[in-house]
Amino acid sequence: MKVLKFLCVFFLFVGLLSCNKKEYPKPQVTENSPVFYSKLTINNQALELQAGIDGYYMYSSYEVDSNFVKTFVADLKQKDCSNCANSLKIEIKDYQVSLSNPSSNIDSALHKGQYPILAGSPAPTYSLQFFGSNDNTSTWDWDFGDGTNSVSQNPIHFYKTLGKHRVCLTTTSNNNYKSSNCNYENVNPNGLIATISASEYLGNSMKFSSNVIGGRSPYQYLWNFGNGQISTLNSENISYTYQGAYAVNLRVVDFYGDTAYAAYNAKTINDVSSSAANYTVTPVKKIAPEPPLSQVLISWTDDNGTVYTSNTPLQPSQSYFQIYSVSENERNENSQTTKKITAKFSCILYSGIKAIAINDAEVVISVAY
Repeated sequence: MKVLKFLCVFFLFVGLLSCNKKEYPKPQVTENSPVFYSKLTINNQALELQAGIDGYYMYSSYEVDSNFVKTFVADLKQKDCSNCANSLKIEIKDYQVSLSNPSSNIDSALHKGQYPILAGSPAPTYSLQFFGSNDNTSTWDWDFGDGTNSVSQNPIHFYKTLGKHRVCLTTTSNNNYKSSNCNYENVNPNGLIATISASEYLGNSMKFSSNVIGGRSPYQYLWNFGNGQISTLNSENISYTYQGAYAVNLRVVDFYGDTAYAAYNAKTINDVSSSAANYTVTPVKKIAPEPPLSQVLISWTDDNGTVYTSNTPLQPSQSYFQIYSVSENERNENSQTTKKITAKFSCILYSGIKAIAINDAEVVISVAY
């Protein structure tokens, strides 16, 4: 009887234990708190950065550059770091210039699609206008010395680089005479430029004058008038023994030793048997570059603190930055409105000494606007 009573008490105790199950803490779920991260393969080494792990934080902001273009910035890095090693920064340029207080149409600036990667800072161009003389001329053929040509009489040409370019003009007259004139034009807004002007008078006599732009005086002149005569004056009257055409050359050296050359095809007033190709040129004008609208700048800081950026002409044609989704996000720590962006990209980054390749990177980032 005692045994039976003991068993009843035992099973009752076990039953009570089975009804009172142990409960484990439920996982914490924070609403509207997306996880920001970057998954990168840098020079074939896989890396992953995630906000909230190892002290990483997703900093979102915006800034306005000197061209009044708004830039949306995402910076995934560790908190309270001075050099922020192993960090990724992505900057997306607005699609327009805002001259007043920049306020972007965010849905036009940030949208699904592919954006070009900023690959080399936009460079200025340099313009000159050439004026070809008309000596019974039917055609003008220009070679600007940079691989480009024109058949206009008075073309405007834009150079991408500073320096001296050999410009040649070849003309054909209506009676099919050909003539050429080649000069080294100094493509530099402050550079030394020399041209020749000439006037005909009294048969075979001509007056030649130098026109000098830029450089610093005093100037030194050396003329060769094509008939054995030379001069070191800035202008000279020359009497040719015979009528005809003569190749006149001028060298000008300024105070700093910069040298400019000019060539001129001279014709005596009664010569009708030849054609003379000549031209004048305006001073060089610097044309400011267009701002890099809707372009992306990617920066990576490695574990040594070396910064690599996509802003390099080494960027291959297959580089890309593709946005797959854009959605509203919570305000950042500065109470600025933000957007959450999902994107993928591949590119080359350059430190000035060394290049690294990022392949098929995947990111979820946040930018302010």
